[in-house]
Amino acid sequence: MTKSAAALPAQVAQSLLQRIINQEIQPGAVIPTERELQEQYSVSRTVVREAVKSLEARGLIVNNGGQGATVNANLTDSSTQALLLAFHRAHVTTGDLLKTRLLLEPQIAADAAAHATEVQIRRLHALERAMEALLDSPGTSDGFKVRDAWASADSRFHIALAEASQNPLLAILIEILVGIAWQQRSATEDPINEEQI
Repeated sequence: MTKSAAALPAQVAQSLLQRIINQEIQPGAVIPTERELQEQYSVSRTVVREAVKSLEARGLIVNNGGQGATVNANLTDSSTQALLLAFHRAHVTTGDLLKTRLLLEPQIAADAAAHATEVQIRRLHALERAMEALLDSPGTSDGFKVRDAWASADSRFHIALAEASQNPLLAILIEILVGIAWQQRSATEDPINEEQI
């Protein structure tokens, strides 16, 4: 490692990031302690703390107080938040998000039809049945009661469909877009009805 004091935290953070990318440290796993990181990288405690804080600020690491820092199990959350901010600045509407999904999802469905495994097909059918049950359940006329359950089922279905396409980039993009779309809908406090689905 370069011995420039200003560069050390960035170098340690980059090395930890590479270990996360390479899955040496799995999502949800506790990262090495400050002392272990000091020894591994031959740096001071201050350098380690700055490196970890920079990864926390990017949403890659979650500090759990006295229990140690862990790799964020939801690695798309920080991307979602960054995109949400960019969308607000650009005045992107929920309609814009839905139109974008409509551009992507026919190709995703075609790829899923061609490449889905039997397990993925069974999962999609189960999610479809769960969504139909929500529409048929009592209380559907009061959209607020089923919105959270519907959002969860809808998100899981579209993400599972994208995963079945066997294109991991599409799965990540759909997870982010679906998450943002439901956040936007929840913010409007409009009840869900069948015309919106």
